[in-house]
Amino acid sequence: MQNSWNTSEAYDLSMYEMEVPAPVRKRPAPQPIKGKKADPRQRRISAQKALSRRLVACAALTVLFLGMLLYHNVTVVELGDQIQSSTEKLSALEAEYSYLCGKLPGQNASEVENYAAENGLCRVQPYQVSYISLKSGDQAVRTEHAPTGSLLESMMNRMDTVLEYLRIK
Repeated sequence: MQNSWNTSEAYDLSMYEMEVPAPVRKRPAPQPIKGKKADPRQRRISAQKALSRRLVACAALTVLFLGMLLYHNVTVVELGDQIQSSTEKLSALEAEYSYLCGKLPGQNASEVENYAAENGLCRVQPYQVSYISLKSGDQAVRTEHAPTGSLLESMMNRMDTVLEYLRIK
């Protein structure tokens, strides 16, 4: 006996379907709106209202623009005043600087020594000066505690490294 349920046969069931026509919706024809005809007087009034709204909007925009222009001019004047005051301050400081630079060379050595003596300062004494000679070259000298490279010493160094890593030492 052969199993027919496990086959790949397809059936065409469309021949058993019945065609049902879709319902057709009818749209009603547009009807003109019945009502009063527009009165010329009504049109004139609505046109005047629209014109007055436009004029109010234009006036508001004009006032806003003039306010912004006035604010801009005030800001420019204030910045100009700040620049002028800063320039005057700079010129005063430059004049003071040139005065002080001219006064410094005019002071003689006795005034400087008197000022130093008043404040407890004195000239450098020969015992306070030490000179370093850079003519001789550097030399590496092996001390008594220099590492010898023995096995025990290298193990001790590694142990110190581990202890430092663990932050114990």
